[in-house]
Amino acid sequence: MTSLDGKQAPPVHIEEATVTDLTQDNGDFEWSVDIWLNLGALYLTYFSCVWAQAVPGSSLGFIQKSFPLETAISPWVAAVGSLCLCVISSFIGELSDTFGRRYFLFFATICGVVGMLVSSRALSVGTIVGGQTITSVGFSVGYLTTPLIAEIVPKRSRALVISVTTF
Repeated sequence: MTSLDGKQAPPVHIEEATVTDLTQDNGDFEWSVDIWLNLGALYLTYFSCVWAQAVPGSSLGFIQKSFPLETAISPWVAAVGSLCLCVISSFIGELSDTFGRRYFLFFATICGVVGMLVSSRALSVGTIVGGQTITSVGFSVGYLTTPLIAEIVPKRSRALVISVTTF
């Protein structure tokens, strides 16, 4: 084989890569108390995130009745959650892989609590929307629990464990 300048190109050496079979389970896995406690904590986190996204939309009638002069912006109470989820979920998984998921889940929990406190003490719909924005950052990150749950258990148990999560 010759190169572009007409000289003889050196031979190309191709190495064979060793690929591990990713479909095999870890044979030494055992269901311990730590596994069950971690699954329980992640199940509660996922449930809290779903709850935090679903409840504000069903409370719009109460919010509009409590703040009749601000009914024009009250739909944002429910919409801001989906908007934040769409934006944040596009990059948060890769960031959590890089920096560690534990700290992202701690951050999500803090955002959820702070956002709920802000929304619960609101004196206007704008404050509720602001609190929901903070809460939405929390539950957007909290939805990382689904892949975390899949990574805790062996492949043979993932379908069952994920189906319990999203039930």
